[in-house]
Amino acid sequence: MTTLETIQPYVEQLFDDDEVQRHLARARRNFAGARSRATRAKSAKQAAADRQLRRRVAGGLGAALDAAAAIKAAPRKRRRTRGRWLLVLAAGAVAILANPQARARLQELLGGPEGSSA
Repeated sequence: MTTLETIQPYVEQLFDDDEVQRHLARARRNFAGARSRATRAKSAKQAAADRQLRRRVAGGLGAALDAAAAIKAAPRKRRRTRGRWLLVLAAGAVAILANPQARARLQELLGGPEGSSA
């Protein structure tokens, strides 16, 4: 399995899932507000002491983690089992055709002509 095939369901969910998009939009708003607030600070020390800035960063991180959890918790697509069922069916048919007793029993069950087993 290639890397693209591995991440494809997650990328599709980023674009299709409303809950994930809502969390990512909230994270973007919080980080944009934090950046705006940090650029207005006169020094790094003042920015580090700003409670509102820390709340914005924490809110952005929380929203990003919520989006990651929503992606991880999403229901996985069911694997296709058609090929497996076809293989089991073919193996059963071969087993019946190879065994004369099983072939005769099947003909009895299906009501086929009696005594015409090959």
